[in-house]
Amino acid sequence: MRPHRVVPIRKGPVARQHRWVVAMVTALFLAIGLPGCAGSSQTPPASSRTPIASPPDPGPLPTSDEFTADQRDRISASVVGISGIACGRMTRGSGFVVADELVATSAHVLLGLDSPSIATSTGERFEATPVAFDPTNDLALLFVPELDLEPLNFGTAQDGTVGAIFGWDSTDQVRITPFRIDRPVKVRIEGVASDRKVERPSWLLAADIERGDSGAAVVSSDGSVVGVVFATSTTPGTASYAVRVSELQVLLDQRSLAPVSVPSC
Repeated sequence: MRPHRVVPIRKGPVARQHRWVVAMVTALFLAIGLPGCAGSSQTPPASSRTPIASPPDPGPLPTSDEFTADQRDRISASVVGISGIACGRMTRGSGFVVADELVATSAHVLLGLDSPSIATSTGERFEATPVAFDPTNDLALLFVPELDLEPLNFGTAQDGTVGAIFGWDSTDQVRITPFRIDRPVKVRIEGVASDRKVERPSWLLAADIERGDSGAAVVSSDGSVVGVVFATSTTPGTASYAVRVSELQVLLDQRSLAPVSVPSC
């Protein structure tokens, strides 16, 4: 299969900074429909799927996320915005609460960010400390003292799963975007702040991803987080990408509250 090429979005004049808001990457799909992968045990075998297109085409955007208004409000209350000055410029991303005083986001959102600031849907702001940083799967955890929000639950997904991506927009409001999972994919990509190629277990999504959605929760219609947004394609179409929540669970299981260093710009 030919590599699926998309163009990085970076802030600042230096390309090596990897200042991604929604990361866009040069990727090679190494495996499609991995029936034995953690977090994708409900997916049908690869033999039952149509071959993936090049560039990938997950089909039309879903017209509904299948949530009630009460469900949207409940999930939105656990979603946060992440911002701060990095490389001399303002950077923004999304996150969500995964445990008491812990927020998950994309690792690339934190690059060069000395003092991450957390904003909630009620207008409160908190200072955060990075306590986990996974450059292979583009995931990070932030410790946010006194943040008293309900953690979101994790779940599994399969081909055709629908729901909503809960991100954070530039007006400090929760942005809710319907998605549909096309299939699980494993993406060969540069690690965060690295030229080393890694393999990232991901979902191929049909979704309209925008700047600031990096780190957003991919929530299935049953209210469970099934992934974390990290990329979208610059080619025409609807293809976007999320790392599977099974990789975030591994990070949570290994966590401590000790501060960790984050790569600079």
